[in-house]
Amino acid sequence: MAASRLLPNSTLLTSNNWGHTSYGTGPCVTARIDAYLLTGEPPAKGTFCTDADQPFSG
Repeated sequence: MAASRLLPNSTLLTSNNWGHTSYGTGPCVTARIDAYLLTGEPPAKGTFCTDADQPFSG
């Protein structure tokens, strides 16, 4: 979040995805990245995706 505060007009998309990338690991984050790439419209500030499958969770 600190990086987002340092970059004017930026938006941080937060997720509970694991690994080094988010794209394709959960429907929420993938849809928002797709929408941004297709329209240039960033996700709403404070968007937090929590629908990714987590490894070793039971």
